[in-house]
Amino acid sequence: MPNLVAVRNTWMLSAFVAVATAWTPPSRSATAVVGRQRGGALRCCAGDFLAEARQGIVSSLEAKDSPESARICKLHASSIEPLCPAVWTPEYSDRTTAIQQISLALDELELASVGPLLTGAAFSPCDAECFPSFCLLSSTLPEHFGWYEFTTEAMFWKRPRLHAWFELCNYEQPFREAASRIEAVVKEIDYWSTIEVDVPTNNLRTSARRDA
Repeated sequence: MPNLVAVRNTWMLSAFVAVATAWTPPSRSATAVVGRQRGGALRCCAGDFLAEARQGIVSSLEAKDSPESARICKLHASSIEPLCPAVWTPEYSDRTTAIQQISLALDELELASVGPLLTGAAFSPCDAECFPSFCLLSSTLPEHFGWYEFTTEAMFWKRPRLHAWFELCNYEQPFREAASRIEAVVKEIDYWSTIEVDVPTNNLRTSARRDA
C-alpha cells in the first residue's frame, strides 16, 4: 500500500516544478513604466518610456550619424528633452516657464532642420532621438496646455519643416510603434485636472517664424 502522504507531496512538488519551469516573466508593456500612487494618480517610475521608445526606433532604423545629426541631438538633449517632464509629471516647480521654453526650443529646432527629414532626405540618429519627445508634446500640449490646433498657438504653427518631418516619420512602422507606446502611457494619466493650464507662447516667439 503506497504512502498517500508521500504520493501527494511528490505530485505537488512535480506540479510546482512544471509551473515554475514553464513560467516566463510578462513582457514590459508601455504602461509598465508608470505606477499608481495613493488616490489612483499615475507617477513616473524608474523606467523612462521615452528612452525605451527611442531605443525601439534605433534598433529598427538604418541611420548613419553625421555632424549635422549630432548637432541636432545636442540641441534636443539640452533644450527640449530636459523640459518634457513639465507636460506630464504631477509635480513640477515652474510648469508654465518650462512650456514657454519648449516653444522657443522648437523654434530653434525648426531653424536647424534641413528637410524633408531633420538632416536631409535620409533618416539619421537625430530623427530617432527627437521623435518620441514630439509624440509626447503633440499628445499633451494641444489638449491640456492651450496649444490648440488650427490656432496661432498650435504646436506646428510657423514650424513647417518640423510638421512635415513629423508626418513623414509617422509613415514608418518603428516610429508608429513608438508613438503608440507613448500615447498609451499618456492615456493612463488620470490627474490632468490638477496640472493642466493654458500656456500661450506665440507672443514670446521672436524668431523669423513668429506670427506677424
